[in-house]
Amino acid sequence: MLKTKNIVVSFLLTSLIFSSAPLYTAPRLSAYPFGAASVLLVFIINGTKYLIVSREAHGIDVGTYDDFGGKRDLITDLKTKKKYLEPHPVITAAREFYEEAILDLTTNLSLRSTKDFIDIASNNTEYIIASQKAVIYVTNFGAYQAEFFKKFYSALAKTKSSHSKEKDSVARIKWDTLTSAIVNSKFNTGVSVQAEVLNPRTRKFETKQISLRPFFVKKMRPFFTGQNYVPGEDKRIRFYDSVPLTSPIKPARKAQQRSVQQIKRPTKASASWWTRFKNWLAS
Repeated sequence: MLKTKNIVVSFLLTSLIFSSAPLYTAPRLSAYPFGAASVLLVFIINGTKYLIVSREAHGIDVGTYDDFGGKRDLITDLKTKKKYLEPHPVITAAREFYEEAILDLTTNLSLRSTKDFIDIASNNTEYIIASQKAVIYVTNFGAYQAEFFKKFYSALAKTKSSHSKEKDSVARIKWDTLTSAIVNSKFNTGVSVQAEVLNPRTRKFETKQISLRPFFVKKMRPFFTGQNYVPGEDKRIRFYDSVPLTSPIKPARKAQQRSVQQIKRPTKASASWWTRFKNWLAS
């Protein structure tokens, strides 16, 4: 008799678990209210992980280093002539990366292939960080880093695009060095780090102390300091601030509310069945 009861209880619990509505649906990156997007390039040499940063040539943060990126831009519909914001951060990140890194001349990548290269569907992107209304694609650039460093300054001198002249120097920083600098800094401003800056004349790396752009430190701080985050649809996506509540979540929330109401106001028939069931277990 006891064995029969155990089987019945196990069956009922299993049925409840698999028939319940899901209580959580991962947020979508496309619903994140981003205002900017960028690409942080990483690569490994002899077992040491590096990242690539570039220096701001203009603006309020001139002379500081950060990743390749910028603000969300407007797109003009060729048919209706209407303008609308770029619908997904991968579009903004790819465009800014393509322009600032002068990829058409340094790596022969097209804008479309740049987007495909950093997209989450590829195996190149290690993390996608949503922080401070910005989205950062941490992408492995090992296949192109040597070619990029070799051609960057010549491409900078050759390009006619004003967007491609927003950065005037490139450098590489050890991953652990940057992590330590951000973790140990109390403020986002005035953060400096040891880097290997590529000399535009000799094309050789020189060890120097460089200043980091304050917003770069601010948006990367949650990631490097190990703060809590909400995972996205892919485990590589991390939301550190505003979590977008997309439509797939709403049905699950409504279903959960209905089930709670039903529990609070059970019918006589269900109560009677539950009473008989408990009496049967106790017998």
